[in-house]
Amino acid sequence: MYRSAPAHAWVLMRDLEPVALFDLYEYAHTEREAVDLFARYSEQGSSIGSAVLEGLGKKLLI
Repeated sequence: MYRSAPAHAWVLMRDLEPVALFDLYEYAHTEREAVDLFARYSEQGSSIGSAVLEGLGKKLLI
């Protein structure tokens, strides 16, 4: 998940385990991929909640 050390980032945790790392460049990084949240945000009518669910929903349910 962490190929390089981010300067500023937020980590989404579930049961004390990291699920996604949010960087300053519009991406949420998971163990297997980087999700472009800005694209999801634009597609979802400028709703950050919908963008996160669209981009990370399946990873949040596991």
